[in-house]
Amino acid sequence: MRKGTVVFVVRTALAVRWLPRHVLMLVVVAVLSLLGRWQWDVSQSSQGGLQNFLYAFQWWFMAAMVIYGWWRLLRDDAHPHTRPKPELAPARAGEWLGDPRTAFGDVSNAGDANDAAHGDRADPNAVADDDADEELAAYNEYLARLNDRARRTG
Repeated sequence: MRKGTVVFVVRTALAVRWLPRHVLMLVVVAVLSLLGRWQWDVSQSSQGGLQNFLYAFQWWFMAAMVIYGWWRLLRDDAHPHTRPKPELAPARAGEWLGDPRTAFGDVSNAGDANDAAHGDRADPNAVADDDADEELAAYNEYLARLNDRARRTG
C-alpha cells in the first residue's frame, strides 16, 4: 500500500461522520469477543463439550468479520470506485421500441415499419431460432388482444 493511500484512509477515518461507525464496531467486537470467551469457559466446564468449544471460535470469527467489514467500508469510502459511464448514442424516435403507432396495433407489420424507418438494419439482439420467433409472435398476438380489450373497455 502506498503512503498516500494510507494517509487518505487515515484522514477519512478521522472524519466526524465516521465516529459512530468506530464506536459501533468497537462495541460489537467487544460483545462478540466476550461471548466467545464465555463460550470458551463453558466448553472447559463439566457441562461443556465440543459444540461449546466450536461456538467460541464462531463468536471470535464473527468479531473478525466485523473488523474486516469495518475496514472495507472505510477503505471504500476513502477510495470510491468510479464506474465508467457507458457512452450512449442519442436516441432517435422509434429506435428501441419500434414505431409507437404499430406497437399495439397490427403486430405483423411492426418489423416492416421499423426496417423501413431505419434502412433494413439487422437487429443485433434478434434471435435466429425459429421456435423463439414463434413464441415471440404468439406473445405479440397476446399483447395485441389485451390492447384491443383495453380499448373496448376504456
